[in-house]
Amino acid sequence: MLAAALLVAGLALAGCDRDQPGADAIRFTAGERPADAALADDIARGLSTDARVLDCEQGLVNGRSAFTPDWVRAHRLDLDDDGREDWVVEGRHRCLAGPDGADWWLYAEGDAGRRLLLAAGSEHALEVLPSRSHGFRDLRLLDAGGRATSMRYDGEAYAPAAPSAPLP
Repeated sequence: MLAAALLVAGLALAGCDRDQPGADAIRFTAGERPADAALADDIARGLSTDARVLDCEQGLVNGRSAFTPDWVRAHRLDLDDDGREDWVVEGRHRCLAGPDGADWWLYAEGDAGRRLLLAAGSEHALEVLPSRSHGFRDLRLLDAGGRATSMRYDGEAYAPAAPSAPLP
């Protein structure tokens, strides 16, 4: 009986599409989730000087950044299982989002404060995967055409994964 149950479970898993987010993957799709956290002041200050804000026609008013926290959505998620919720920040203002996706930033909470781990251009979705590199969960960025870019934490920041090392 146990062997039959294991066989059925194995066959079910064998048919899974590994490119789809699994039960442990968390997917953020541009424009779909409401913010679940207020943006931290230091992150807002950092984003106010981001090139994507300053290069936007509405990004500067009288030579000063026009960024306000409502230009983005903030989500909290522990990326490295240290018990502190890190930050997934999604662009929502037209300077930071459009029909093809949104700009994304990831910040880690740490003993010395928050630090930027990823600043990604317009992507349709960001998936936080169960696999890990240097303690942080791996990522997959999906563009509007469905093309994926796998990202791994390299000890300092997120960088594209080597083509020879595909993610699940």
